[in-house]
Amino acid sequence: MTKISGYSGKGNGNRNFLVDAKTLSVSEYAPSDLLNPKVLWSPDGSYLFWIGTMPNKAGFQIGGSLVNRSSKQITDLSGAIGQSSTDYITVTNASWLPLHDMIGVHENQTQPGGSHDYR
Repeated sequence: MTKISGYSGKGNGNRNFLVDAKTLSVSEYAPSDLLNPKVLWSPDGSYLFWIGTMPNKAGFQIGGSLVNRSSKQITDLSGAIGQSSTDYITVTNASWLPLHDMIGVHENQTQPGGSHDYR
């Protein structure tokens, strides 16, 4: 059941389900306390990333959790995100970029058909 935030009036305490479109099987994952959460898929499909607003003692922060789809293990990455405010903050858009898009391609290895040196 979704809880309603006393501050924002928005739902939190989300139950998280994943439905396999081919088999219609349903998997439930651990609940989260994010307000207005976004769900991102890793490019290889093995991880989910939940990101959204969380109340904290000083106001609000952006919270994020990395979820292993097969083991359902959750790693809280809210501290690594490091965004907080006394005012309400929110994530309006998020994307999961493939690793090579984030770290770049070494300049001397960018010829078509050549190998790439990812750093």
